Amino acid sequence: MERLVVMLEGLASRINNHNARLKKNGRLVQHALVCPVLRELGWDAEDPELVEAGYDFGGRSADYALLQDKRPIAAVRTRPLGGKLDGVLDELAGCGVRYCIATDGAKWRVRDTAGPESGDVAFSVVGDPTSVCSKMMVLWRRNMHQTFSEDAKPTKSPKPTKSPKPTKSLKSHATGQHMPLASLLPEQIASELICPDKAVRSIKNHKSLLVEVARWLVENNHLTAEACPITLSKKRHLLAKSPVHPTKKKFISPKPVGDMYLETNFNSKRILNNIGILLSETDLDVNKFSVKCQ
Repeated sequence: MERLVVMLEGLASRINNHNARLKKNGRLVQHALVCPVLRELGWDAEDPELVEAGYDFGGRSADYALLQDKRPIAAVRTRPLGGKLDGVLDELAGCGVRYCIATDGAKWRVRDTAGPESGDVAFSVVGDPTSVCSKMMVLWRRNMHQTFSEDAKPTKSPKPTKSPKPTKSLKSHATGQHMPLASLLPEQIASELICPDKAVRSIKNHKSLLVEVARWLVENNHLTAEACPITLSKKRHLLAKSPVHPTKKKFISPKPVGDMYLETNFNSKRILNNIGILLSETDLDVNKFSVKCQ
């Protein structure tokens, strides 16, 4: 963990010092920002047993393929710093690999195609390094290899077992106490959102949590209409200037956020991931927010 923190601090400094060049030169982003992250998480870009650059997935290209036993399990596509990542994961999903990864060197989005209900993991290397490390573990080679290997094994039908009685551990954990927003679980209900400026907003459920985070970002000029649309897929927007998806269908549950509209029709797990996607469009880290659970 300490090595990751040191690396992230170095990347943040590199982005700050060479911002203009990184915005123009995608190859420089790969060399200076992407490869160090992959290498630190076990994917040495110089080792052809682990990483192959310029991989051709039968007509679909990727900047890198991450390999296990000489087979690609992940496709990585990069953009110049500040480049749009919207729609990239959908394009990579056609490569037929387990993991799809899109990055501009600062912002990262990762999708596990075997578990679409869990949503995409989004983080930025710019911000508080300690809060980013846990999300980056989704890219750790040991984790990706182990998950891929376990899914590849044939499974035996388990013997019927009695359903365990529900416990109250999740509900009682952090009840009445403040905790980082990043630590909030889908099963936990927040009653208050504490913003980076210490402003407190009442929360009724996960949907209102998403709305209040978005409204605070807009009201404090961290998120503007210039970022729109923020898309989740080719068929769905998260935030847009009008409550209409790319398919021309109207938002199912739109909420006005400044002069924009936020789609809120998601389950609790997707909402927490979507908060991370909103924050990835800003210079703020999710760790700057905290919540109070009921």
